[in-house]
Amino acid sequence: MASSFVSYAGPFNKRFREDMVKNHLIKEFGDAIPTSISKENPNAIKLLVDDSKIALWNQQKLPSDEVSIQNGVILTNSERYCLLIDP
Repeated sequence: MASSFVSYAGPFNKRFREDMVKNHLIKEFGDAIPTSISKENPNAIKLLVDDSKIALWNQQKLPSDEVSIQNGVILTNSERYCLLIDP
């Protein structure tokens, strides 16, 4: 789930990102892929970054909304240039 989130979620808004994780990744592949996350409330952010890193971003003036944090997660976990579209 984490790798697909980093690879494909960048160009989309918050609503589509949540729909992608909850309705597509978890429902289609949740039983086939062993995971330690809650299937009722999946959170890709918690898999990829810890709270201290998020606090550091907030100190560096990154907005604290969920989409900005997701964008930071995608950016820091990508090895290539990311496509991020932030309205």
